Amino acid sequence: MNKIKFGAIISYFGVIGIIFSKAINSEEQNEFINFHFRQALLITIIILCLNFFNYGLDNGFFRTIIWTISITLKCIGIFYAYNNQQKNIPVIGEYAQKWFKNL
Repeated sequence: MNKIKFGAIISYFGVIGIIFSKAINSEEQNEFINFHFRQALLITIIILCLNFFNYGLDNGFFRTIIWTISITLKCIGIFYAYNNQQKNIPVIGEYAQKWFKNL
């Protein structure tokens, strides 16, 4: 697995993955890594916000839904990155590219 593909895939592994992905891509800016970084960043932000909201509720069912959505979206992103595809993740991918275009 080459450095570019690894940088794109690692970005989907939470906050630590995002930091490593950005570090890998800091020397030579690669659009493929940036594309997947932006999507992973939005997924992580959404999941953190939903978990913060659920913290007050402490609802196990809601927590299960959050993690199911998170794992599904991340698996789709990893699948696209592994297959060298720059396809948007359903529902949020387009927003990630628009909102974080400067990152």
